[in-house]
Amino acid sequence: MDGVTILQVIERSVRQPEWAEDLIALVGIIVVIAFIFSIIMILLGEVKPFIISFIIVIICVGILVVIIRNTEEVTDITYRVLVDSTVDMNEFFSKYELIRTEGLIYVVKPIN
Repeated sequence: MDGVTILQVIERSVRQPEWAEDLIALVGIIVVIAFIFSIIMILLGEVKPFIISFIIVIICVGILVVIIRNTEEVTDITYRVLVDSTVDMNEFFSKYELIRTEGLIYVVKPIN
């Protein structure tokens, strides 16, 4: 865009939230316990508890897959820019989201 000078491109990798690792560990523990319980039940000849614990294992594995697939690392790109007086600010802010200002310098990121 004419009249906009890019001073710095800031790339930042955004990891999964802290609670995601705890949730993955918790669901993993539930899977292991339910799997052990289902093995014990099948050895004792109990079919109904085996089916219930097997269903719990399947549901938990599905939850694990969804959590792991949705917590991938994402790169967040922001720009430090100078904007001169010839730039239409309405047009500028329709293309970029303002993160913060540092005096005359704008820190922005593109609107997707």
